[in-house]
Amino acid sequence: MLQTIRTRTQGWVAWVIVALISIPFALWGIQSYFDVGSEPVAATINGIEISNRDLDRRVQETRIKLREQLGNSDKFATFEDQRLRTEVLENLIQELLLRDVTQQLGLRVSDQDVQLQILSEPAFQKDGRFHRETYERMLQLQGLTPVQFEAQVRQQMTGTQLIRAVAGSEFVTRAEFSQYQRLIQQQRELVYTQFHTADFAPATPPDDAASGAFYNTNTARFQTPEQVKLDYILLDASALATQTVISDDELRQHYTANPARFIQPERRQISHLLLKVASDADDAAANEVLTKLNDIRARILAGEAFADLAKQFSADAGSAAQGGSLGDVEKGVMVPAFEQAAFALPVGEVSAPVRTQFGYHLIVVTAITPPVTKPFEEVREQLLAELRKQRSDAQFYELGERLANLAYESPDRLEPAAEALGLTVQKSDWLARTGGTGILSQPKVLAAAFSEEVLTEGATAN
Repeated sequence: MLQTIRTRTQGWVAWVIVALISIPFALWGIQSYFDVGSEPVAATINGIEISNRDLDRRVQETRIKLREQLGNSDKFATFEDQRLRTEVLENLIQELLLRDVTQQLGLRVSDQDVQLQILSEPAFQKDGRFHRETYERMLQLQGLTPVQFEAQVRQQMTGTQLIRAVAGSEFVTRAEFSQYQRLIQQQRELVYTQFHTADFAPATPPDDAASGAFYNTNTARFQTPEQVKLDYILLDASALATQTVISDDELRQHYTANPARFIQPERRQISHLLLKVASDADDAAANEVLTKLNDIRARILAGEAFADLAKQFSADAGSAAQGGSLGDVEKGVMVPAFEQAAFALPVGEVSAPVRTQFGYHLIVVTAITPPVTKPFEEVREQLLAELRKQRSDAQFYELGERLANLAYESPDRLEPAAEALGLTVQKSDWLARTGGTGILSQPKVLAAAFSEEVLTEGATAN
């Protein structure tokens, strides 16, 4: 039979048919290559796209913050996923619009202000001081690198700068104030009468014929929205993570394979006294500030307390109240010139004036914590979370592929896929197009639930 087919497909007609069939497949295949890497967009603002992935990440960050603030209380439960997603998207849109305006106005936030904001954040502190490990752990939980987080802080501070500038420039005219006083002090006297519906009820209730006639002429008032009940399978990445078992041997292997990750770098308790120099200052103005700073340094060397003079003279409002203390500082946090001088000083010695883009500094190191390797027990939970996430992510994508294939093979039943993957077929209550809670509030789930294939053909949807 195969030989017969081979013999009959040698003519030019057969090759034309093959070519005609191949063209759609070729075009479809090329189009699929063009589509690779494209990502669904939640919104586009002034040409800038907010991807669904960025929106999902920000929603997750907001959910974590709400959970920390409200715990597992009823108040947290009232935040529906769709409502939260909408509010987060609106906040992202506002941030982008603010960013555009601040860029047009040329507003900027200095590196030092960003660093001080991060150092003073209570969530990153331990025993009242900035704690590098806490900072890194919290960023890891949010899926952020320090560079990404600093960019977010800079953007938020720049937007706040604009809002404060606008709010601080508002004023009220005398006419507006007079109008406000006139309205706020206004009084009115009202005369009213109450009418009770019971007083106007008919002596005899309407009969069935009258009720039926009213119903037939007002059917729209008695309609309920279209609703469905769903059978669905939920493949949850977070649930997979909790079920993933990692042995201590695997954790220790991962620990020993990456020793550089667990070295706690040298930390120094640093204080400074800053006298600002304008960026456009000439040599004479800069030298005047330098002379003043040298006079202060001489007073410190003569025995006056560094902290007292920092409170009195330092132009860094964030640290002056603490006697110039910046807390525990690691390399990579401060600007290069400041950092180079600070990490070359012995404990207790006052530096010579150090020039940065912010002005002139006097620096003193009050304590040094040498670099140490964190013990396995200290980082065990961190390693466990990392390995669980790696395994669960790989398992999630693998099971997702299998689920799609099984759903394709049995398009009208969920039980075969659920049994093959060890999952449970869940059932929803009546669900309208406005959605429910949890996974049933997701737009993609609602679109699939009310699609033509699911409603009329009884097919499964992924």
